[in-house]
Amino acid sequence: MLATTLSYVVYVTAAVWYVAPWLGRHAPARALLPLLWVHLWLFVVATLVDLGNDTIAGIREQLFATAVGTTWMILIFYVPALWVTLALIAWQTWEFTRPQRASSTVPARTD
Repeated sequence: MLATTLSYVVYVTAAVWYVAPWLGRHAPARALLPLLWVHLWLFVVATLVDLGNDTIAGIREQLFATAVGTTWMILIFYVPALWVTLALIAWQTWEFTRPQRASSTVPARTD
């Protein structure tokens, strides 16, 4: 409990002294990006670990051979969608946080 409390104190102090003033100097869209970046990468890592663990467990338990009904639908349609969208989220997060080169910039779509 003490370690958690101290961790909160350190993060809140850093937020008040450093992050909040920086956020106040930028437009909301620009200010939120670094904060969301942390959450997106945590989401990607946690989801990757969870899906990987569940896939390994499903293979060990021969879930693919015994799945019927709703379980089969989840395995056939939902799980692949999770893996593909996770890869797309990771790619877009990586692209967003990567420094852009002037020669590779593409005009943004306006539709």
